[in-house]
Amino acid sequence: MKKFSLIWTIVFVLFSLLSFNNLYAKRNGITGRTNNNSISCGECHAKSPSQNVNVFLSSETGSFEFSPGQKVKILLTIQSPTGVTSGCNIAVKNQLNGSTSAGTLEPGPNSGLYLSKSELTHQQPKNFTAGASTYEFYWTAPTNPGTYYLQAVGLASNNNGKEDNNDIWNFAPVVEIQVKSVSSVNEEDKSSETITIGKNNTHLFENLENFELINSNINIFSIDGRIVSSIKPTKEEVIRFVQVLPFGVYFALYKIDNKPIIKKIMITE
Repeated sequence: MKKFSLIWTIVFVLFSLLSFNNLYAKRNGITGRTNNNSISCGECHAKSPSQNVNVFLSSETGSFEFSPGQKVKILLTIQSPTGVTSGCNIAVKNQLNGSTSAGTLEPGPNSGLYLSKSELTHQQPKNFTAGASTYEFYWTAPTNPGTYYLQAVGLASNNNGKEDNNDIWNFAPVVEIQVKSVSSVNEEDKSSETITIGKNNTHLFENLENFELINSNINIFSIDGRIVSSIKPTKEEVIRFVQVLPFGVYFALYKIDNKPIIKKIMITE
């Protein structure tokens, strides 16, 4: 009898630990929930998306059109009049509701996010302030031009320590991200001034720009739009890099006062 009771005690303890770990893991976020054709958060919370939760995404540039390899800051906002704490799952896919991630996601500083299986989720429930909760993160675009899909789901929880129907959630509208190569810039832009830089005439770099005004890395693209490198905006760094570039035509993409600038550059002897 004692042996039988001991076995059931062990089974109960193991079951309790597994249940606690499962709850704890989800309290600390879960991934794989962004596809709009999935049950998403309905596995543990309210069964269906709620119109009482608004979830939307915005980029620091005001646009979702980026160049290959570009790193951008994006904000996820969750709004709910009844939410106490929030949670989220963020992903970028190469197909709508697909299974393959695209580019590289990265948590913002002190954002409360962490990376898991190439997606972002919350480290722990985040408090609402004035009916809203926000998460800052970064995405680095793939080097291949194309259309990619930014997907997210946001949860507004009552924070009662239970997973129940009073925890409501909703999907963010899917954002189509356009990653365009420099070669897709219209011909008017591409036919602008070409800067010729000789490997042995580095003083011509003075024509490129005043480097102290550039507030981004300088992304160098080949004529067919492939990213060649991303270099620091210093004259010394550019000179060093050009010394190893093959002769030919390239595009330099950088920002001044957060305005994208494109320069056509010809590398000669």
